[in-house]
Formats: sequence, structure tokens, C-alpha cells
Amino acid sequence: MKFVRTYQTIKINVHGGILPTGKLEKILSVLSALHIDRLKFGLRQNIFIEFASIYLPLVENKLMESEIDYQLNDQEYPNVMSSYPAQSIFPSCTWLSEGVFKDILDNLDYPPTLKINIADSIQTLTPVFTGNINWIASELHPHYWHLYIRFPKTNTIIKWKDMVYTNDLMRFSKTIEACLVQHKETPIDQIEQVLIENLQGEHWNQIVNDEEIQWQVYSLPYYEGLNKYHDHYWLGIYRRDEWFNTDFLQDLCKLCQDSHLGEICITPWKSIIVKNIADADRMKWNHLLNYHHINSRHGLNELNFQIEDNNSKSLRLKQFIVDNLNEDDVRTQGICFGIKSKPKTEVFSNILIRKRHLINLGKIKALPVYDILLAKDFNPHERTGLVYRNSLFSYLLPGELSGCIREYYRNRIKMVEADKLPEAEENRNSSAFFPSDEEVYQCQDCKTIVEYETDLLGGSLECPVCGAGEDKIKLVKKSGLF
Repeated sequence: MKFVRTYQTIKINVHGGILPTGKLEKILSVLSALHIDRLKFGLRQNIFIEFASIYLPLVENKLMESEIDYQLNDQEYPNVMSSYPAQSIFPSCTWLSEGVFKDILDNLDYPPTLKINIADSIQTLTPVFTGNINWIASELHPHYWHLYIRFPKTNTIIKWKDMVYTNDLMRFSKTIEACLVQHKETPIDQIEQVLIENLQGEHWNQIVNDEEIQWQVYSLPYYEGLNKYHDHYWLGIYRRDEWFNTDFLQDLCKLCQDSHLGEICITPWKSIIVKNIADADRMKWNHLLNYHHINSRHGLNELNFQIEDNNSKSLRLKQFIVDNLNEDDVRTQGICFGIKSKPKTEVFSNILIRKRHLINLGKIKALPVYDILLAKDFNPHERTGLVYRNSLFSYLLPGELSGCIREYYRNRIKMVEADKLPEAEENRNSSAFFPSDEEVYQCQDCKTIVEYETDLLGGSLECPVCGAGEDKIKLVKKSGLF
């Protein structure tokens, strides 16, 4: 019996996670015309649209009329991923700017079939090694990039001997892809020499790689809420079910226009970030959240999960785990969880929950169980899968994960005691959760932190604890609270 697909999935790549509001408005216009009321974002900073199969001809016609490139139920052309969303709002290389990312992406003149990551090693919002071609900014040499190549369908990574100049990144990537496709049958231990031979005939701006990357202690920054940076604000929006309503996004686009903002950012956590919000416009953005009932009070143990795109079963498992961790009041700072059920997907994590089946006979799969795997030294940039527990039923996962989390903190304590992880370094990274210049509303009588994003600006200006009036509620820096 032939399988009939009842739902279709359209994927739209957003290179670098930089989504112009004009492009988003065109997509939303197509969806509104077809009465499709929501969309979601993916791990590689792309857009996913799901709809009933009967609407497929209409959807494709509308997208083609609007000149929007898309893929139907296909992953042949993965999105180019970048750490652009983190730029300027989280720590980064001093020379790296948003304009540099845009210059690189402007040179992209082909549809990559390999995964390309362009990232800064200092930031911790965007995964670095989940691509096949991974570019990492040099701290010492402005406009030069380290290159790590992970061969398709393997965990084998090589570090390129030289650093490559900004303007050559996309052309270099294109040449690497063509070479790997041409020599896909070449043994892994010979492919590096093949790449050297293929690339040496071209003129590239390269310098000798004399720098070891100084990896930061991994700590996922708090990527939601309205937060101050420099003399502006940024807004991060996360949705528990991954869906963003088109009505909300249309209003967001209108507000971007009113605020003279031409783009939003898609993060690898299936959320969005709006940068460069002026202080004068802050109340308008709070009103937008109020009007659409957008919550921005999610815990870290919910935000620091990566699950595969369009996987409702993994999403339910995530929520089951999160509910149990919340109930037990488990600390998870510094930990990134991943849930993986498909062999070829890339899920960034230092604690990975991998699904498999005890009975696996072709299309017949039964008795799902889960393994818990740890990255080497709990470093999510490492690909080593050390098995902590295996063959667990789902109801056992929260308890075993709690033990695994305790092991993580024991590991951190040992590293501190061995001077491999100075306390100052740990504290410096922890401050990424609450930047020193970020401000909150605080009651000056009882010192309660008031919900400064929505409650104050959307309702009466009074303390919810002691009832103090507006004159007692002041903006203070978070650095002065802890």
C-alpha cells in the first residue's frame, strides 16, 4: 500500500539567520492568503511551514509568484548558519561586526549541499561544529578565519592548515564542496591531501595558522526577554510549542517598520531576536508582547534544549523532562540538552538523549528506549559520545538525568580545583546570563524585582508585593543586585 502524505512541509532558508522584514512580510502574505496561521523556525535558522496536502498547488504557486525560494519535504540544501544573532549583544571578537557577516553572505553565489557554519568562538549562542564546513573567527588576526572540515556522514574532523581571509570564505567553501562531491569515494585518510591538491591551484588570501582557539567555558546565554545593551535594547522571543502565529509576526513586522528596523534574527534555538530597539520605542515592544500574550519568563532548563526539527514526539519528551526537573528544582546552568531520534541529524549538546528501538527490522520499529551520552569533559564542541546510561524507558529519564547533572557539577568542581577552570572564568561566563548593564525594575521599599517587561508598562505602576506606588519603583542595573 502506497503511503499518502496528509501534510506537507515547506522549508525556506534564511542565510545566516538574518531575516529581512520585507521577506518575512512576503511569506506572511502568502500564508494569510491561504489561511495558514502559523510557522516555526529550525535548528539551522530556517523557516518551516506545515499545511494539509490539498493546499500544496496553491502554496507553491503563491511562493513562486512572490519569488520566494523554498524546498518541499527536502533537506538537500541545508541553510548556511551563523552567529550573527549573537553579534553585538553577547561577547564576541573585537574586530567582528554584523557587517562582516553580511559581506560574507553577499558572496554566496551557489546553493550549498553541505552544511556551512560561520561563527565566533567567544559567543556561546550558536553551535560551532554542527556543519560540514565550519568557519571560526580568529581572535588575533582580523578578517581571518579558522577552518574545520567535517566529512559528510562521518564524525571525522580535520583542521585546515591555514587561515582564510573573509572575502574568500564562500568561494573557498564552494571549492571544498565540489572537491568532496567529486571524490566522495575517496577514503577518509586520503581526502585531506586531495583537498590540498585541489585548492593549491587557486589564488587565495591565506596566512599560516599560528593560533590555538581559546574556547570559552560553555554557558548558554539567556536569549529571551527585553534586555539592554549599550544604548539600545534587544528582544528575544521563545515559544514553548515552537509555533509563531502569523498575526503576531505581522504586527512585529509593522512595529519593525515604525521603529526603523529592517531585519530580525533567527537563532538555532528556534527563537527570534530583534536588535537595535531604541529606548523611546521600548514601551511599544512591551505593548506588542502584552497584546499577543507573549510570555518571556521561561526557565533555563527549558530554554537549553535542542531537539530535531518538526519532531512532535521529541517535543513532548522534552516537556516531560522539563516538568520533572522543575518539580525537583534542579539547577541546569551551563548544560545544553539534546534529544536525537534520527541518525543523521546534528543536535548540539553536552548531554545527549538518543532514542533507538530494541526491535528494529527495516520499517518495523518497536520498544523505544533511550541512551544518555556525554560530550568529552562536558564540552558540547566535542563529538565524543561517552555512554552514561543506556536502554532506558522514558519514565526513567528525569531521575537518571538528575544524576548526570550532579556528575556535570562534580566535573566542574574538579576542574576548578585543578586550575583548569578558574572561578573567575566561571563567573565571567555566568555573567553572560545577566549582562552587567542590563536593567530591571525594583521596588525600593521591599527590594522586589518587578516583572519589568510586561506588568509595569501594561498595567498599574505598583509593587505586587508591598503595594508601593510608581515613585518607589526604579530601574537598577542587575550587576548591582547579585
